[in-house]
Formats: sequence, C-alpha cells, structure tokens
Amino acid sequence: MLTKLTIKNFKRFDEVEIELGNPVVFIGPNNSGKTSALQALALWEVGLRGPGSERASRKPKSQRHT
Repeated sequence: MLTKLTIKNFKRFDEVEIELGNPVVFIGPNNSGKTSALQALALWEVGLRGPGSERASRKPKSQRHT
C-alpha cells in the first residue's frame, strides 16, 4: 500500500509530499492541485507497466467487437 506520494516538477508542483491514509480523499478549493496529484499518480502507474504496455493492451480495430 502506498503511504506517501512525492511529486517533483509536475504541472503546478515544484516539490510536494502528500501523506496517504486509508481511504484517500482529495479535498480542496479549485486550482489547488487535486487533479494534478491524481494525474501524477496515474503517470507513475503507466511508467511501472513499461514502454508500450498501454498500446499492447489495446486490440486493433479489426479485432474489436461492437
């Protein structure tokens, strides 16, 4: 389980540490960085999967069922 999120040089953040509990709820005024923090976490997760993993998980249009 993640207990701390450290973000450096991402969007509006120069450097910030966010302690994470269970459950995690981001609350704050508009333009305070809630979405940016979630985007940083999502980008980290994509990086963990490695290059091309997002493209590899998608089926070509010819193989998709509609």
